[in-house]
Formats: sequence, C-alpha cells, structure tokens
Amino acid sequence: MKYIALIALTIVLSSCGTVSYYPQEYEIANDRIDDFVMKGSVQVINTQTDSTKHTFFASTLDWEGDYKTVTEHLKTQLEKEISENTQKIASDVNKIIEVKVVNIKAEQKFFHFSSTMDLEYKLGNSESYTIHVSQGSPGNMWRVLNGTIALGVIEILKQANVIAYLSK
Repeated sequence: MKYIALIALTIVLSSCGTVSYYPQEYEIANDRIDDFVMKGSVQVINTQTDSTKHTFFASTLDWEGDYKTVTEHLKTQLEKEISENTQKIASDVNKIIEVKVVNIKAEQKFFHFSSTMDLEYKLGNSESYTIHVSQGSPGNMWRVLNGTIALGVIEILKQANVIAYLSK
C-alpha cells in the first residue's frame, strides 16, 4: 500500500509544473488587414520594461512568461504587417509607434480556451491609447496566446488614428 501511495504521489507531482511561454508567430491572413498608404518610415518601439515572470494561464501546468518578451513579439509582428500591407510613398518623415502589452491572460472552460490582452500604443508624441482584445479557440494554449498577440496587431492596424498618422 505504501508503494502505491508513493507511485500515485510521484505521478501527481510530475504532472504539475510550469511551461515557459515564448511567443511564436501566428500567421495573419491577408484579408485581415486592409492595405494602406504610408509616407516615410516607421520605427516600432517596445516600451515594456517588465521582465518578471507572470502566470498567463493557471492549470496543472502553469504557463508563465514576461510582458517584455510578449511585447517584443507584438512589435516584430506589427513591423512585419506594416511592411506587408503598405504602399510606401517616399518622404523624409520618420514616425514612431510605441507599444506595450500590460496584461495577457488565458483560461479554459471545458474544451474551449479563451484569452484577453490589454495593450497600449503611442503615436509619436501623442497621448497613449489602450486596446483590449479577446478571443476564444478550441485549439491549444499556444494557438490561443499566439493568436491573441496577432489579434492585437490586427486591432492596432484597424485604428483610424494609426492609419491617419502613418499616411501623413
């Protein structure tokens, strides 16, 4: 009996742990972002400095990551989508978009995952704006978290003030 309890305890403890989450690109379909005109060039800057570990999904396996890494991925994907969806017009105007993910969480309800993310962006010297995105997926945690970041990129590029800023 003692051995059975020891084996059961070993199985339970081995199923608990942590997954270190490092974002990967979630491919955005071409029709999700409208093409737009951009004058000059743009630099996207990650302004998130928080590199402490946070739990993004709590379960028998906690998914942990840091907001600085998540924001860096959002920045990289935003740069890629700007490059792929713009008609560039030569100009000496240099623009800046600052981005910062301030919260990302996921949860599971039966066989369905849902997630939310809050991010801030700033255009040049303007005020800060906040975007909240949420989504659901019957997929897995990688798809949910990566897809939420991609959805943040899509939402930034749907904002009228972003498109107007880039086209000036």
